[in-house]
Amino acid sequence: MSANPLPPALPYSQLNLTRNPFGELSTDERIRVACLRSEEMMDFLKQPKSCLQFLGEKGRGKTTHLLFLRRKLKAGSYVHYEEHEKTTVPDDTILILDEFQRLGRTKRRQAYRKANTLLLGTHQDYSHEIQRAGFKVKTIHVPIRLTATWLCEIAQKRIEEFRRNDGRIPHLRIQEAEALLSDYGSNLRSIFSHLYDCIQHLQTPDAFLLVPQNLPESTR
Repeated sequence: MSANPLPPALPYSQLNLTRNPFGELSTDERIRVACLRSEEMMDFLKQPKSCLQFLGEKGRGKTTHLLFLRRKLKAGSYVHYEEHEKTTVPDDTILILDEFQRLGRTKRRQAYRKANTLLLGTHQDYSHEIQRAGFKVKTIHVPIRLTATWLCEIAQKRIEEFRRNDGRIPHLRIQEAEALLSDYGSNLRSIFSHLYDCIQHLQTPDAFLLVPQNLPESTR
């Protein structure tokens, strides 16, 4: 009589993880693993008629900043504007508006009239227009310049979020972070995509061995 077969291993158990940390995250997960320097931003928002404008290309972290600060503020109406969809501006004194460049001039003026505090994610700089509407404006270009040390901190926070048990887990070494920044600059979306592939090919919870660029793309 043959011995009972061993039960199948749980996904990513060989890495002491519950999932691949660099795949798509829920909104709550993104906020929990965000590694942002927010103290100065929160102090600025204490002023009346203040506007934080996060300016940058797609995938650079504008949405993460907005969602993180919304959690910190414990207030405010958040809207992510989709392309070619009808847009409305909520009735609230704290407005957190993502993809602000998709609002026409009339809707933008509505936002300025309704809000006492504005947090904007945008591809276009509206600072002069916002100042004319009576706001103090602080523009933050994202991504804020990444260092290898900060990238290691960002990666490790994600990995820790999906730890399975005590014991070793993968980690990103400083020289590997430097290589990623050399290849991708501060494009975190591309860096996370690369690290996703690293995790998919890693067999033990040791330091990352950065996967070659010519590996086939993993299914996400």
